[in-house]
Amino acid sequence: MGASYEFPRVDRIAVGAIGEPGARLFLLQCSYLGELVTIKVEKVQISSLVEYLTGILERLERPGHVPEDVTLEEPMTPIWAASQIAIGYNSSTDSIEVEFTEMLDDEESAGRFRCGLTKEQAAYLSIEGTRLVRSGRPPCPLCGYPLDNRGHVCPKTNGNSAPFI
Repeated sequence: MGASYEFPRVDRIAVGAIGEPGARLFLLQCSYLGELVTIKVEKVQISSLVEYLTGILERLERPGHVPEDVTLEEPMTPIWAASQIAIGYNSSTDSIEVEFTEMLDDEESAGRFRCGLTKEQAAYLSIEGTRLVRSGRPPCPLCGYPLDNRGHVCPKTNGNSAPFI
C-alpha cells in the first residue's frame, strides 16, 4: 500500500523531467508546510493535465502573477507512479484540486495524493507542462505516438513502420 497525502493548498509546485528524450523520467513535485512529495507521471498524463487545467483556467478570472523558474528539488525520488489523475475546481476555496492515484492492481490499497492549487500555480503548471511535452520527441502525424530517429511501429499502418514525413 502506497502512502497517501493531502495538501489543501500547496506552497510550491514543480514539473520536470530527468534524462534524454525517449528515456525521460517525468516528475511532479508539491510542497506544503515543509513536506515535499514527488510523483512519477507519464508524458501523456502531463499533456492531459495541461489540457484540463487550461480548460478550467479559461472559465475562471484571469490569474495574477504566475511563478517563474520553478525547478525540481532534491530528493527527486518518487513516492510512487501515478495511474489516474482527477481534476476539479472548488469554488468555496477558489482552488483547483488535483488528485493522483497510485498505479496498483488493488485500487483499494492504492496511495492517493490530493492537492489544492491556486490559479497562478495551475497556470504555471499548464505553461511549464506544455514546454516539457513539446521539448521531447515529435508525435507521429498518423497515430500520435512519439517518433524517434529510427521511426516506430505505427498502429495506423497495421504494425508496419510509418512512412517518414
